[in-house]
Order: sequence, then C-alpha cells, then structure tokens
Amino acid sequence: MALDINPKQLKVFYHVAKHLSFKRAADELFVTQPAVRMQIDALEEQCGTKFLSRAGRKLELTEAGKVLYPYAERIVELLFEAEQAVLNIREHPRGILRAGTTKTWARYLMPAYILRFRRLFPEVDIRLGEGSSQEMVLGVLHGLNDIA
Repeated sequence: MALDINPKQLKVFYHVAKHLSFKRAADELFVTQPAVRMQIDALEEQCGTKFLSRAGRKLELTEAGKVLYPYAERIVELLFEAEQAVLNIREHPRGILRAGTTKTWARYLMPAYILRFRRLFPEVDIRLGEGSSQEMVLGVLHGLNDIA
C-alpha cells in the first residue's frame, strides 16, 4: 500500500521534530500551534502511525519518527532548493525565446525591441523567425514559436 504523504505536513513534521516543540515549529512556520498540531495529526492518521509521543510537556520522536526525520530533512532541503531555483529563474530568466514575425517587422522594428529585451534579460537567447502572418500563427499553434 502506497502512502500519499503531503509535503506541507512533512515540512511541519520536520520543524516539530527538529525542535521537539510545537511552539518553536509554529513560530518558525508563522502559523499557530493548533495548526501545527492539526498537520501532525493528519500526517499520523494518513500514515497510520505515530511519529511523536507526548508525555506531559515533553515531546519525543517515536521509532517511526526517528526513521521519518532524516527523509523529511532531505525533502525539506530539496523543496527549499527548488524554491530558490524557481525564484532565481523568475528574477533572472534564461533560455531561448523563439519569436516569429513578418519580414517587415523583422527588418525595421524588431532590432530595437530585441536590443531593449536583451538589456533586460541578457541570459535569454532570442531566435527570430520570419514569414507571413499566417505562418507565424501556425508556428505558435504548433510549438515552433513561443510568441509571434
């Protein structure tokens, strides 16, 4: 039987397990303690096992929690790296932009637009194709051009 572990719940588990504290995890995640407890309860119910044992005010990892923690730590680190990579791409776009235009536009108007675009996005390579308006529309529809 496969488990469908929710990444948000896993992230909450990681923070609780790291600090062995619902309060510190809530503070770190900018949520309330009841929200943290609800996420942990949902994770434990989904997985059919307890990851934390509560003896009064003291919180401890169960054997299952000790097994899950290093995986949660790696997954949270990967999620952080993925977020950073997406933010970096969003702030510094790179790649290839395939643009199509008519011959007249390609000769007289596009050079100034491309120059201004390259100043803003130096890591984006522009591939300019030219043809009739109908060819450019078909190019976009068939994935040959990103824009036309």
